Amino acid sequence: MTSVLLSVSQLAAGYGEQQVLFGVDLDVGYGEAVSLMGRNGMGKTTTVRAVMGLLPVSAGHIVFAGTAHRSAGASTACCPPLRGGRRWRANFPRP
Repeated sequence: MTSVLLSVSQLAAGYGEQQVLFGVDLDVGYGEAVSLMGRNGMGKTTTVRAVMGLLPVSAGHIVFAGTAHRSAGASTACCPPLRGGRRWRANFPRP
């Protein structure tokens, strides 16, 4: 059994007066890679922004590495989406 690194429960968030997320629950274990998938307008980006602290959370709980937070903030990372078949590539110097 993998121990939980990030736990999101009953997350609610939105833009201004418009609530977009209603009761989102998500658990991510140590060493897991997670992808949010769905149609356009289903709340994928809003969920990531709320968890990272880029969007105010109106309700719910976020626990990261055993500590309760209002957002996971700087402890999380987000990769940009691939657009138009372009690939993102990092160039690291060879040792």
